[in-house]
Amino acid sequence: FVLMIRRPPRSTQSRSSAASDVYKRQEIKTQVIEESELDTLEGAPYQIAEYLKENIIIRRKVVLSTKSDTKLLYATSYWPKSKYEQVMKNRSDAIGKNMDQQKIEHYRQIFFVQYNFDEEVRKHLDCQDQDKLLSRLYVMYQRGEPLCIICLLYTSPSPRDS
Repeated sequence: FVLMIRRPPRSTQSRSSAASDVYKRQEIKTQVIEESELDTLEGAPYQIAEYLKENIIIRRKVVLSTKSDTKLLYATSYWPKSKYEQVMKNRSDAIGKNMDQQKIEHYRQIFFVQYNFDEEVRKHLDCQDQDKLLSRLYVMYQRGEPLCIICLLYTSPSPRDS
């Protein structure tokens, strides 16, 4: 297992990832699969209780695709309700697009990158059995405070790498 970290292109002015720079250069469709208040944290990453200190947590699941319907990734994000309402002004758009439109500076702390075998995600990404799914879990910060926790799942290699 080799972990390759790509640096953002020189044109990227913020601390955002190279992936978000790719999304800025192409039209991305966001399919919202779920947006709900959690009444329990069962099954959620343990980091939520540690980093998100609000009582009401919003879970949002989306699939991002290209204009030609190539599935790029499946993402689950966990938000304190107050921060979700503050950042996600257009809920039919991706998180990054909302943050860019409001010029919200942020950075990420990655907890892990690992292979994942989630069948629900495979269906949403139209994966074949032999396709490898990578998952990446990170906390997104704004002004030094945790904003949300995001788990991204995508095929390896990613369709955007072709």
